[in-house]
Amino acid sequence: MPGLIIWLQRVLLLWLTHLPRYYSICAPQLDVTKFQCSHMRLIEVPGNINRQTEELDLSNNLIEVLHEDSFHRLHSLRRLVLSHNKIYKITERAFLAVAHTLTYLDLRNNQIMSNSITSFPVTALAPLIHLTHLDLSGNPMAVIPTGFLRYMGANLTQLDLSAIPMKVQIQPGAFRGLARLHRLNFAGNSFADFNEESFEGLRPAQFSQLSLHGV
Repeated sequence: MPGLIIWLQRVLLLWLTHLPRYYSICAPQLDVTKFQCSHMRLIEVPGNINRQTEELDLSNNLIEVLHEDSFHRLHSLRRLVLSHNKIYKITERAFLAVAHTLTYLDLRNNQIMSNSITSFPVTALAPLIHLTHLDLSGNPMAVIPTGFLRYMGANLTQLDLSAIPMKVQIQPGAFRGLARLHRLNFAGNSFADFNEESFEGLRPAQFSQLSLHGV
């Protein structure tokens, strides 16, 4: 009997060790097209999200990395909210599965860096050619690099780069390829360096809203 108890304890420990990957603490969803699981201390994207999900909210968790298989089953996903996590890495193929459907992406208040050491994840975002709304506010992006959204920005209409917690350098041609952009939020930022070339490709007439409050 003691041997059986020890064996059961080991099985239970092994199951608990793999719990975050194979089991979700997220509550059952009444609407199969919407999945909401915020404030649950998740460390990765749950594996039991319904394939029919169109709107996914995983805000206010502890997710650090978006992997190639994070959204691989979600071919109907249109709206993705990942704000207030700890995301610092987005692998190159993380968004491939949702590239043809995703139109709204909220990545505000994460740890996405762009500086002289760490490059902005240009390749990871490149497949999102149907994206119209992108929120990167509150991320430690010390450098807005040249053409950082040029591969996926053809349909982008709203871009939020407000409240960046450090001085920001805007490189020449940073906004190339964003011809349809009409809402740009830079509020609450302090700029280290920018000039007319930084905004190359943008025309004042194209904006219905340009926020520089607190700059």
